[in-house]
Amino acid sequence: MTRFLLLVLAAVCYGVFAALIFRRLAKMALLFRVANRLVARVMEFRLFIDEPALILRAQLSLIRDNVLLFRCIALPLGIAATSFLLLYSPLDRYFGAPPLRVAETVVVTAPLSLNPVFPSGVIIETPPVRVPRKGEVSWRIHVERESQAIFPSGLKIGRRDGDIRDEWVVLFFTVSGVTSLLVPGISRK
Repeated sequence: MTRFLLLVLAAVCYGVFAALIFRRLAKMALLFRVANRLVARVMEFRLFIDEPALILRAQLSLIRDNVLLFRCIALPLGIAATSFLLLYSPLDRYFGAPPLRVAETVVVTAPLSLNPVFPSGVIIETPPVRVPRKGEVSWRIHVERESQAIFPSGLKIGRRDGDIRDEWVVLFFTVSGVTSLLVPGISRK
């Protein structure tokens, strides 16, 4: 199974979990009523544009309804966010940037203010290429031998084949969000 399919499977499982948490713990009837009131409050701004007192009252009601909306979703949102925080580290270790392999050549980019010291076993193939407009400097490096040393923080390692690194979080939340919307049972009870 490819890393992409594993990520999609993990996102689907998380989406189902989040949907079940919301279905079980959110006060759905109140949530839908408050959401409808929020839309009505926003419509009041357009309808009563020449009535400052009514606009002020609508704004205060909008703030009050937003606080109520947050109270409706705070518990399930907290549980879903905490569970993702627990999952993030192992998911990032697997789907994030894999360690460099021996005989691999990549471009490494750092902020201009950082003067990195590369670990032993890494050969710097090019002189630094500065891009002042972006505030970055880049080198092409080649891994000559395996090293246990860790690259300094702040470095960006160039894209490699099959690399979904930074995008894995976006893909994860897109797939899990769509999945949670497709889980049956979340209705206007």
